[in-house]
Amino acid sequence: ELWFSYAVDRSKFRTCDQTRFCRVYRSYMPENNAVYQVDSTSIALDDTGRLGMILKAGTELPPLKATVTALAEGGIIRLRIVDEAKPRWEASDILLATTEILQAGALAVSAHAASWSFADGSEVVIRFSPFRLEFFWGEPEPLIVVNGKNLLHWEVMKTLTSETNNPKENENR
Repeated sequence: ELWFSYAVDRSKFRTCDQTRFCRVYRSYMPENNAVYQVDSTSIALDDTGRLGMILKAGTELPPLKATVTALAEGGIIRLRIVDEAKPRWEASDILLATTEILQAGALAVSAHAASWSFADGSEVVIRFSPFRLEFFWGEPEPLIVVNGKNLLHWEVMKTLTSETNNPKENENR
């Protein structure tokens, strides 16, 4: 008879409570967050088959550019949100190269939502206020929901000064 035993040294892993992000944003509740809304006039399909839009959340936060791409590889939807005013570093080797973008069937835009349907029966629904993305694929209930609890938060980049550049604080980032 052979018995197996597995053990993990939990001291070698950080918990959420030990990170700066968790300390700063753990207390956020939906009513404290800025509500991102889609600028309905910004919804547009580009020449490459990507759906673009602008997300806004009041005057103190920068507008964000969101792009939705549907890939022909069986139900893959990519949502990319960026602040074009302050570009951030992005890893170039995380996502596999896209071979083929799924051709959209129809884009229907109403006062409260946009619906983007495809030949394979899948559909992306974007609710404008608050911003919410739902992906349907053969079921009446959404398969994936983005920002379903209205917790989307965009941390505005701040310039580090000698006062805020505390090495002890930075090691926990």
